[in-house]
Amino acid sequence: MDFSWSDKQLAFKNRVIQFAQENLNGDMVERDYHGKFSWDNWEKCAEFGIQGMCMPEEYSDSPPLDIMTAVLAMEALGYGCEDNGLTLGLNAQMWTVQILLLQFGTEEQKQRYLPLVFLQVRSRTKWGYAPCPLGKSFLKIVLYLKRIGWGQKGQGLVFPIIL
Repeated sequence: MDFSWSDKQLAFKNRVIQFAQENLNGDMVERDYHGKFSWDNWEKCAEFGIQGMCMPEEYSDSPPLDIMTAVLAMEALGYGCEDNGLTLGLNAQMWTVQILLLQFGTEEQKQRYLPLVFLQVRSRTKWGYAPCPLGKSFLKIVLYLKRIGWGQKGQGLVFPIIL
Protein backbone atom coordinates (compact mmCIF):
# COMPACT_ATOMS: atom_id res chain seq x y z
CA MET A 1 0.00 0.00 0.00
CA ASP A 2 1.34 3.42 -0.98
CA PHE A 3 0.68 6.20 1.55
CA SER A 4 2.44 8.97 -0.32
CA TRP A 5 0.57 11.97 -1.65
CA SER A 6 -0.20 12.03 -5.37
CA ASP A 7 1.15 14.79 -7.60
CA LYS A 8 -2.40 16.12 -7.93
CA GLN A 9 -2.83 16.29 -4.13
CA LEU A 10 0.54 18.03 -3.69
CA ALA A 11 -0.31 20.53 -6.43
CA PHE A 12 -3.60 21.32 -4.67
CA LYS A 13 -1.74 21.72 -1.36
CA ASN A 14 0.58 24.24 -3.02
CA ARG A 15 -2.39 26.14 -4.49
CA VAL A 16 -3.97 26.40 -1.03
CA ILE A 17 -0.70 27.63 0.51
CA GLN A 18 -0.32 30.22 -2.24
CA PHE A 19 -3.96 31.31 -1.86
CA ALA A 20 -3.56 31.72 1.90
CA GLN A 21 -0.26 33.59 1.71
CA GLU A 22 -1.50 35.96 -0.99
CA ASN A 23 -5.04 36.59 0.31
CA LEU A 24 -5.37 35.97 4.04
CA ASN A 25 -2.44 37.60 5.81
CA GLY A 26 -3.01 41.32 5.23
CA ASP A 27 -3.49 43.50 8.34
CA MET A 28 -3.16 40.45 10.61
CA VAL A 29 -1.31 42.33 13.37
CA GLU A 30 -3.92 45.10 13.40
CA ARG A 31 -6.85 42.65 13.49
CA ASP A 32 -5.18 40.63 16.20
CA TYR A 33 -4.50 43.72 18.29
CA HIS A 34 -8.16 44.74 18.12
CA GLY A 35 -9.51 41.19 18.39
CA LYS A 36 -11.38 41.44 15.10
CA PHE A 37 -12.47 38.50 12.99
CA SER A 38 -12.01 38.96 9.24
CA TRP A 39 -15.30 38.15 7.52
CA ASP A 40 -13.65 39.18 4.28
CA ASN A 41 -11.12 36.36 4.69
CA TRP A 42 -13.92 33.92 5.55
CA GLU A 43 -15.63 34.97 2.31
CA LYS A 44 -12.41 34.59 0.33
CA CYS A 45 -12.08 31.05 1.67
CA ALA A 46 -15.67 30.30 0.65
CA GLU A 47 -15.04 31.67 -2.83
CA PHE A 48 -11.87 29.55 -3.10
CA GLY A 49 -13.93 26.52 -2.03
CA ILE A 50 -12.49 25.74 1.40
CA GLN A 51 -15.80 25.34 3.24
CA GLY A 52 -17.20 23.12 0.48
CA MET A 53 -14.30 20.70 0.13
CA CYS A 54 -16.04 17.70 1.73
CA MET A 55 -19.61 18.51 0.79
CA PRO A 56 -21.52 16.90 -2.08
CA GLU A 57 -21.70 19.07 -5.17
CA GLU A 58 -25.45 19.69 -4.83
CA TYR A 59 -24.81 21.65 -1.62
CA SER A 60 -21.46 23.31 -2.25
CA ASP A 61 -21.50 23.97 -5.99
CA SER A 62 -18.02 22.45 -6.36
CA PRO A 63 -16.78 18.89 -6.67
CA PRO A 64 -16.01 17.30 -3.29
CA LEU A 65 -12.56 16.14 -2.27
CA ASP A 66 -11.76 12.92 -0.51
CA ILE A 67 -11.19 13.31 3.22
CA MET A 68 -7.40 12.90 3.05
CA THR A 69 -7.02 15.59 0.38
CA ALA A 70 -9.26 17.91 2.39
CA VAL A 71 -7.15 17.34 5.52
CA LEU A 72 -3.99 18.02 3.50
CA ALA A 73 -5.60 21.23 2.21
CA MET A 74 -6.48 22.35 5.73
CA GLU A 75 -2.90 21.66 6.80
CA ALA A 76 -1.77 23.80 3.87
CA LEU A 77 -4.20 26.54 4.87
CA GLY A 78 -2.74 26.51 8.38
CA TYR A 79 0.75 26.72 6.93
CA GLY A 80 -0.05 29.64 4.64
CA CYS A 81 -2.45 31.62 6.84
CA GLU A 82 -1.20 33.52 9.87
CA ASP A 83 -4.70 33.90 11.32
CA ASN A 84 -5.15 30.89 13.62
CA GLY A 85 -8.63 32.08 14.58
CA LEU A 86 -9.74 31.88 10.95
CA THR A 87 -8.33 28.37 10.47
CA LEU A 88 -9.86 27.24 13.77
CA GLY A 89 -13.24 28.69 12.78
CA LEU A 90 -13.11 27.06 9.36
CA ASN A 91 -12.24 23.68 10.84
CA ALA A 92 -14.97 23.96 13.45
CA GLN A 93 -17.52 24.92 10.79
CA MET A 94 -16.50 22.13 8.42
CA TRP A 95 -15.92 19.22 10.80
CA THR A 96 -18.43 19.89 13.59
CA VAL A 97 -21.29 21.59 11.78
CA GLN A 98 -21.36 20.75 8.09
CA ILE A 99 -20.28 17.11 8.32
CA LEU A 100 -22.67 16.39 11.21
CA LEU A 101 -25.53 18.05 9.37
CA LEU A 102 -24.68 16.05 6.27
CA GLN A 103 -24.54 12.78 8.25
CA PHE A 104 -27.44 13.23 10.65
CA GLY A 105 -29.65 16.00 9.29
CA THR A 106 -32.94 15.31 7.58
CA GLU A 107 -33.08 15.93 3.85
CA GLU A 108 -35.14 19.05 4.57
CA GLN A 109 -32.43 20.38 6.93
CA LYS A 110 -29.69 19.63 4.40
CA GLN A 111 -31.57 21.40 1.61
CA ARG A 112 -32.36 24.34 3.85
CA TYR A 113 -29.01 24.96 5.54
CA LEU A 114 -26.08 23.46 3.64
CA PRO A 115 -26.38 25.62 0.50
CA LEU A 116 -26.48 28.73 2.68
CA VAL A 117 -23.03 27.96 4.04
CA PHE A 118 -21.59 28.36 0.55
CA LEU A 119 -23.95 30.39 -1.58
CA GLN A 120 -24.79 33.36 0.65
CA VAL A 121 -21.27 34.28 1.52
CA ARG A 122 -21.97 38.01 1.61
CA SER A 123 -25.08 37.75 3.78
CA ARG A 124 -23.65 37.42 7.29
CA THR A 125 -27.21 36.87 8.43
CA LYS A 126 -27.08 33.46 6.84
CA TRP A 127 -27.53 30.38 8.96
CA GLY A 128 -24.90 30.38 11.63
CA TYR A 129 -24.33 34.10 11.80
CA ALA A 130 -27.68 35.61 12.66
CA PRO A 131 -27.28 37.63 15.85
CA CYS A 132 -28.73 36.08 18.97
CA PRO A 133 -30.39 38.68 21.22
CA LEU A 134 -28.90 36.95 24.26
CA GLY A 135 -25.21 37.31 23.42
CA LYS A 136 -22.76 34.53 22.70
CA SER A 137 -23.20 32.31 25.74
CA PHE A 138 -23.73 28.76 24.47
CA LEU A 139 -26.27 27.97 27.21
CA LYS A 140 -28.22 31.17 26.52
CA ILE A 141 -28.31 30.32 22.81
CA VAL A 142 -29.52 26.77 23.51
CA LEU A 143 -32.30 28.11 25.73
CA TYR A 144 -33.19 30.80 23.18
CA LEU A 145 -33.43 28.27 20.34
CA LYS A 146 -35.62 26.02 22.46
CA ARG A 147 -37.86 28.96 23.38
CA ILE A 148 -38.43 29.87 19.73
CA GLY A 149 -39.26 26.27 18.91
CA TRP A 150 -36.08 24.82 17.45
CA GLY A 151 -35.35 21.23 18.35
CA GLN A 152 -38.92 20.29 19.18
CA LYS A 153 -40.97 17.45 17.74
CA GLY A 154 -37.94 15.43 16.65
CA GLN A 155 -36.33 18.20 14.60
CA GLY A 156 -33.08 18.13 16.55
CA LEU A 157 -30.75 21.06 17.03
CA VAL A 158 -27.77 21.85 14.86
CA PHE A 159 -25.51 24.49 16.34
CA PRO A 160 -23.50 26.56 13.92
CA ILE A 161 -20.19 28.09 14.77
CA ILE A 162 -20.74 31.27 16.73
CA LEU A 163 -18.05 33.91 16.41
